[in-house]
Amino acid sequence: MSCQIEQIADCGDLSSLARALFLSSNEEQNWLSQCCVSLSSCGNLLAVGYRNRLCILTTQWISSTQSNTFLISWSGTLPADISTVLVLPICPSHHSFQNGPDWFCIVVGFKNGNIAFHTNTGHLLLSEKIDEKPVLKISCHTGTYGTLPDDVHVLFHTCECIISGATLFPTLRNAKAQLAKVQAGIQDYYSVDNRSISIKKWLYTEQEVVNDAAVVGLELKNAYDHLLAASTYGGYDVWYRSVPPVNTLILGAGQKPYVGFHYALEGGTAPPLQDVARAVAHKIKSALPGWLGGASTEGSVSAAEPRIRSEPLSLRSGLHDAQRHGTSVTVSPDRRLAAVVDSFGRVAVLDVNRGHLIRLIKGCRDAQCAFVQVIALYHVGYDTLAENTMNSIRNPVPVLAPILAITIQRLKRSLEHSNNQAEWIVSIPPQLYKRLQNTVLDTSIPAHPSLSTTILVLQKLLFQLNKKSPDPAHLQDIKLIELIIENCEIIIRRKL
Repeated sequence: MSCQIEQIADCGDLSSLARALFLSSNEEQNWLSQCCVSLSSCGNLLAVGYRNRLCILTTQWISSTQSNTFLISWSGTLPADISTVLVLPICPSHHSFQNGPDWFCIVVGFKNGNIAFHTNTGHLLLSEKIDEKPVLKISCHTGTYGTLPDDVHVLFHTCECIISGATLFPTLRNAKAQLAKVQAGIQDYYSVDNRSISIKKWLYTEQEVVNDAAVVGLELKNAYDHLLAASTYGGYDVWYRSVPPVNTLILGAGQKPYVGFHYALEGGTAPPLQDVARAVAHKIKSALPGWLGGASTEGSVSAAEPRIRSEPLSLRSGLHDAQRHGTSVTVSPDRRLAAVVDSFGRVAVLDVNRGHLIRLIKGCRDAQCAFVQVIALYHVGYDTLAENTMNSIRNPVPVLAPILAITIQRLKRSLEHSNNQAEWIVSIPPQLYKRLQNTVLDTSIPAHPSLSTTILVLQKLLFQLNKKSPDPAHLQDIKLIELIIENCEIIIRRKL
């Protein structure tokens, strides 16, 4: 399978971007490769960070070149050096499939461990100190069909932080609304309480070096797999839970092992009894001098408990190779496969659920991996998928052959399962019946399609084909579409 990469826009003159980043003439020529770059999922906003400078570029149509060009809309200096950037489109709170995002949030990670949330005009919304180490990567955990929580993942050298999207995005919307009121003069000061944002911090304690990590998500196991893992991990006499725990799986790529399967127990772990006794004894020992000497304990300042509590991750398994170093890891949208790039120029494809290496691709130096989700139209709801495909593309010719082939298969399968085959055959035009007879049946395609939906899809396809100048090579297909529409209307009208 191959794909074609199309250019959607260009950055125009790079010298203007270099001037906005305060680059002098004696700077290195490869400064662009050292920048932190993030493109929004909508493709119309680009953020570029270099040292402590941040530039935000938006697309604009240039009629002279007949193309989109990214132009600088804002540039400024930030309080620390930038290590990573992420552009997040913020959708409206009421879910709508027709409108685009309301605004864009630029998440900036710094080398001092801070993360900051800015608007697309450069205004600071929130800032949070999470760790002392530099931020390696910021990613958003978003499901294609809303099956995954919209969490933001922040990776450090020794830990992974999960910012809950359910608490983060309402806070960002509130901060944006307060900022607009301050700018309009309605409100005097800007104040946002970020204590409501839920942050989890998981420590990598058993992997020596972590260069990249990806959060797979919750792992739900049955009782047999739970008992097998417990006995393998701790022996036949190990203490185990009667109910399988709910774990979050995190894949870490680095050294010793070069791929590690880290698990975090959801809901936290109950502290052992000796830890509870030790904590109670420490409290009594601290309060004993005050009780005996009569001194007041109000003046003693106790150490404040950190707002972000860290929990260690458990490394249950991994792929061990002392000479191989993992550089990056990418998880598929369905969270079942993962691609790991190593220092030997190889890409390892993993089965995440089983923990198996299923394929090793050689000869990939400095590879960057991504998964492209291909939705096959052979599934049951192909009418809706085909209609969505027709709405999302401008040229209907590429989907003409697949939609016609699947429609013919569905009609033939429905004809074989019909109780009124004789009336079906009489109502079918001879050209269409000959096409059905010459088509080899594919048993993977279900029968009884929604004929009314099929008519709407084919009518939309026919309308888009007629809008363009019809190609003589597609005239026969256009006639076939008209025959199928006419035949489906007859079947619906006669209630066959």
